[in-house]
Amino acid sequence: MVLKSTKSYYHLPVAHMQWFDTDETGVECTGPCSKWHGYDRSVHFEFAGEADEHGWVVGFGDLKPIKVFLEYYFDHTALIGADDPRMEDALKARDAGLVDLRVMPYGVSMEMSSIFIWEQVNPFIYRMTDGRVYISRVECREHEKNSAFIELDSKAALKQGKSAEDHLEMKWEWDFVKPSNILSKY
Repeated sequence: MVLKSTKSYYHLPVAHMQWFDTDETGVECTGPCSKWHGYDRSVHFEFAGEADEHGWVVGFGDLKPIKVFLEYYFDHTALIGADDPRMEDALKARDAGLVDLRVMPYGVSMEMSSIFIWEQVNPFIYRMTDGRVYISRVECREHEKNSAFIELDSKAALKQGKSAEDHLEMKWEWDFVKPSNILSKY
C-alpha cells in the first residue's frame, strides 16, 4: 500500500525574469516577462510511501530544513537563469547590494523551479525516511492562476533519492543545464 501526504509552503516573495520572452515583433528580452517582476510563490509537495510506526508518511516537524531551503532561494530574492545574456548587469546589481540574486541552473519558470526543488528535496526525504518515502509531486505556483508541477513514479523517484549525492544544497550560483537535458534525465 502507498500512502500519501502533502505539505505546502506559502508567502515566498521572489522576483524573476525570462530573457527569452519576446514582444509582439518577436524580439527577445522585450516581452513583459523578460523584465524583473515578482510573485508570492508557493510550493506544494506530495509525499508517497509507507507509513512509519506511528502511521505517518512524514513527520511535518522534521521538514524544517525544507523551509530553510525554500526561503534561501525564494524569500525576498531575485532569480535569473544561468543562461541569461543580461547576467553581467544582474551581477552588478547584486554586487551593489541592490538584490539578493540566485542564478538558477535550468531557468526560473515554474516548470524548471519544480524540477530544481524536486531534485534537491527528494534525496533529503529519501534519507530522512531511510528510503521509505519519496516525493511524487512538486507544484510551484507563481500566483493563484498559474502553476506547474513535476510528477514522478516511485521507480524514478526512489532511484534519484538513493543515488543523489547532495540535497538541499544552498548556493547562490549554479551552472547552466539546458532544460531539454534535465527533462530527458527523468
